[in-house]
Amino acid sequence: SKMKADLKRSWVMLSESGSYTPLPGEQTLYHSPPRTTLSLQTPNHKPPSNAYSLQCKSGSVYLTNRRIIYLPATQTPDFQSFAVPILNVHDSRVTAPWFGANKWEAVVQPVHGGGIPPQHSQVELVITFKEGGAFDFATTFERLKERLHQAVEVARESGTATNDGRGPVNLDDVNLEDLP
Repeated sequence: SKMKADLKRSWVMLSESGSYTPLPGEQTLYHSPPRTTLSLQTPNHKPPSNAYSLQCKSGSVYLTNRRIIYLPATQTPDFQSFAVPILNVHDSRVTAPWFGANKWEAVVQPVHGGGIPPQHSQVELVITFKEGGAFDFATTFERLKERLHQAVEVARESGTATNDGRGPVNLDDVNLEDLP
């Protein structure tokens, strides 16, 4: 079945409509215009033989209260989807080149079993918004990430989270009211 094949690679369940199937309590906060591109690669200081690289020229990015999801416009056996939990995304920024589309760049810690070879502790993620949306995406992301970090802090202080912050923090309780 299509779902099984996809689960192996990135844990995004695809719906019949071509969108994704939300996790319990998951809400879409932002959905990009089409023709948004994705690039994943290991930082430059790796020897080429150990490098990992994935490019997709056209797809859609979804920002949810849990994760960033990218679905290519056309799936291939090698690439059906990409997802990363919000708290695994670091050093994010928008870059606006003189020519060409705005990009959103970040460093990502891949999820164990998510399809990126396990020897890569981090990869560089670049999303290029060819039809606009980079600033809306970035603003929503930053505000959401701040709230999730606050929820983790509160859980830590109240003693419900484990030291690595991955304990039972209920991200469903994070207030999303005034996010765009």
